[in-house]
Amino acid sequence: MLKPQDVVILSVIVLEGAKKWTVNSLAHRVHMSPSEVHASLVRTGASQLYNPRCKRVISTSFEEFLIHGLKYAFPPFRGTIIRGIPTAYAAPPLRNKLIISDLEPLPAWPWPQGETRGYEFLPIYKSVPSASIKDNDFYEFMALIDALTMGRARDSELAIMEIKLRLERGNDV
Repeated sequence: MLKPQDVVILSVIVLEGAKKWTVNSLAHRVHMSPSEVHASLVRTGASQLYNPRCKRVISTSFEEFLIHGLKYAFPPFRGTIIRGIPTAYAAPPLRNKLIISDLEPLPAWPWPQGETRGYEFLPIYKSVPSASIKDNDFYEFMALIDALTMGRARDSELAIMEIKLRLERGNDV
């Protein structure tokens, strides 16, 4: 059975592209333990989202899961107004493609040092905000994943296009 951190690990592998990575390097990048990363690779291999022989994400399967299954497997949690890091349509790359009302609170991951005041939108995994602060590509990919789970049609359409581009880029060798 897949866990939320599996989506995070597969996303990082996609972002690594053709670069050589190790379990330790992935663990360091997303602030997880090497044992969590290893267990994730075993689960995603069994789920046919990852090919352990090639050490690559099976992008067509991962894309299908993200677009059609993610919001059902890991439904989003929305909370009260908090201080945090903008996500989904309030974060790049979508924030520049949409008109956002100044009156509506923005979705944000809880983060005490965050500069955005918005409604709490929990990340798919607890280490996502801290890993995102140091890694803009990772931040954007996780924000796109949040846009998929929110249920807003226009945001989802744009997020799907952006995710497909990143999955294609990740497969370039």
